[in-house]
Amino acid sequence: MKEYYENGNLKNEGNFFKGYYEGIYKEYSDTGKLMRKAIYRDKEMTNIENY
Repeated sequence: MKEYYENGNLKNEGNFFKGYYEGIYKEYSDTGKLMRKAIYRDKEMTNIENY
């Protein structure tokens, strides 16, 4: 799943499985800079890194 800002830059991306995030999820600023990366496993966040 990917979402975009109105300016066309990527807002976030991640895998969605049965209504929950699974694997790596990334959030970006409206200028395209990576702001946060999280890892989800079995419906729970197992790790998060803020940039």
